[in-house]
Amino acid sequence: MSSRNSKTEVYFSFDTEDFTHEKAWDAQRREAELLERYGIRGNFNIVGYVAREWLSHGRYDVPAAISRHDVSFHSLRHSYHPTINEYTDVESYGAARDELLRQECQGMGMVKAATGVRSFVAACPPGNSLSYVAMYEYAKLGIPLYVGSVFEFADGSSVYMCNALHTNYDFMLEHRFLPGAYREAENYDLNEFLDAAARKKRVVFYTHPTRAYYRKFWDLVSYRGENTYEFGKWGPTPENTPEQTAEFFRRFEEFIRAIRSDGRFEIKEMRGLAEKAKLETSRRVVRYADLPYIRDALHERLWAVRLPSGTLSLTDCFAAAAHFCRSRDDYIPGPVRGFLSSPRGITKPLTLDRDEVIALAGYEPDSFLPPSFMTSRGEIGPADMLFAMLDAATGAPAVVLEPREQMPELSGGYASLRDLHMSGDSWVHSPDFRDAYISDRLRLQSWTIREE
Repeated sequence: MSSRNSKTEVYFSFDTEDFTHEKAWDAQRREAELLERYGIRGNFNIVGYVAREWLSHGRYDVPAAISRHDVSFHSLRHSYHPTINEYTDVESYGAARDELLRQECQGMGMVKAATGVRSFVAACPPGNSLSYVAMYEYAKLGIPLYVGSVFEFADGSSVYMCNALHTNYDFMLEHRFLPGAYREAENYDLNEFLDAAARKKRVVFYTHPTRAYYRKFWDLVSYRGENTYEFGKWGPTPENTPEQTAEFFRRFEEFIRAIRSDGRFEIKEMRGLAEKAKLETSRRVVRYADLPYIRDALHERLWAVRLPSGTLSLTDCFAAAAHFCRSRDDYIPGPVRGFLSSPRGITKPLTLDRDEVIALAGYEPDSFLPPSFMTSRGEIGPADMLFAMLDAATGAPAVVLEPREQMPELSGGYASLRDLHMSGDSWVHSPDFRDAYISDRLRLQSWTIREE
């Protein structure tokens, strides 16, 4: 907020996704060179097919310019159908994972071959494809940061979910810099724009380089709900006038100069945020003496818990409680998961013997939690089991459970996850996309949320 003493962190991110127009590649190179001219390292989220097209058309100048910035991954083929959301919207996680890895590892290879990078700073969801499968598998492949996530925090805060740090996309630059295309650009005021950004803790400015030259998004023309054209024979996309393109770059450069000289901002590199995420994750430790505090915090609110060494998600708390039912050694949190189906909790009070809880306690690292647990007194939910293990681990001879919510309340910046329904919400999805699992299962991963 404006009352903060610290400077607003500034990041620039470029969704490098248009593989259908060579002029878009000119914009990608031009924007990379513009930032470099002012000593700014941007973050370029590159689609695999874009990287392949660069090389097949001999456009080595584009990856040469971009590779001097941070390189991130933006899927194999973006809006080409079936999209990530479409082919991972299946009951079997294993089947969805296998197809995702088949495609995405191919795309990662294309981007690495073009740019020469050995790893990616971040992953960026393509075209509203907020697939929980992709989030987990990108993280498992060593990508610590997820940019352009589902959350909407007014102050620009980031949050951990599905084993990666998720950060907002805050301001789309073509909205302000492209007159004739957006209402915001007609009423653009540089100082007002800077003031709005300065109210945030962290701000990610992002743009789609193709829009510098084209009036419409490339995939609105060729992939709106279906693969409209044969690959390589795409339909024409209306172009901006030369005056519009010139004004876009004039405003962009003016903005860069202004934000560099404004003492309220500190321009950062996305790789620094990725390294911060890895450090914060690796230094966490839970000690047996922490259990009473964790239990009290969870009784107050079923939510992530902050310890001196870092934050714990609900699944972290569950895993730690299971560990301390068997050991007093420190617990080092690892990868976690939520649920594949909705948890089922008790509906009336229930008492369990401590020895039974100890015998049931356990957590398989990096595995989905079961929606319920069977005891001698009947079925209990995962939140019930969490509190039972905390009581048993701290020496309670008997565990008394009361009915409680099994899932955390999602409000504030998390309301966008609570209200997410992707079927019919985007032009990019095919008409037969049902969203049978994607949105609901993404909500079920809220047990993996923890704050910075």
